[in-house]
Amino acid sequence: MKSNLRKRLLAHIEANHPELICRQSIEYSINDYLNDKIQMIEPLIAGYKDNGLTLTEIEKLCFNELIKVLGPSKAKYIQSLLQSDFHEDYDRFVALGVLKYELVNMVELCLETFEVFDFNDRNKEDHFLRNAVIAVIHAYLIDFTRKQTVKDTE
Repeated sequence: MKSNLRKRLLAHIEANHPELICRQSIEYSINDYLNDKIQMIEPLIAGYKDNGLTLTEIEKLCFNELIKVLGPSKAKYIQSLLQSDFHEDYDRFVALGVLKYELVNMVELCLETFEVFDFNDRNKEDHFLRNAVIAVIHAYLIDFTRKQTVKDTE
């Protein structure tokens, strides 16, 4: 079960929080990160077993606990803004095969904004948050386009 939880958590992080993969590889390995998270829920697993829950129920409850700590996906949030407000840039990133890489870069640039607004499931629709993140994305895209133009002229 722990192995399943570990695999599911890694898949969730890869799909929804790719910035953590990059950050963890710098700070310490993603394997250590996953092992730490699984170790943290071991008391939960034991408690659920003592209460007679099935392994399937325990795995579901523990997985939900693991991802709850991660919060909403900043990368998915930025991706949805790119698709709706900067669709040409979004399409270009997809065509170049760099979407995930660029999303990670934008998440890192927006971290302070997400912290200021205490980004969570309840305020994802806040228009002030949305506008602040769009401003950062816009500045990033201007810089990206400028760098691409310079690269193309060399």
